[in-house]
Amino acid sequence: MGYKLSIEHVNYFSLHILKKLLKEEGFELVSYGHIGKHVPIQLFRDRLSIYFPGLASGLKVFEKALGASNWSLYINPMDILQ
Repeated sequence: MGYKLSIEHVNYFSLHILKKLLKEEGFELVSYGHIGKHVPIQLFRDRLSIYFPGLASGLKVFEKALGASNWSLYINPMDILQ
């Protein structure tokens, strides 16, 4: 699940294309990984509401009950290569 709206999210290169370009230029991909990010729970809830409004509403109740408005979550949607 992306954390930007679909009209904002740009995917420049797939892993397949990156490997191909590196090979064509004489490089070898030795390792790669996906990195995640810490996301404020409010942003997570806002984006979740696009796809699952009911679940987002439930999260808001949980957020208020625990005073979790300032919490963040580590999310790895596998959209950033390192």
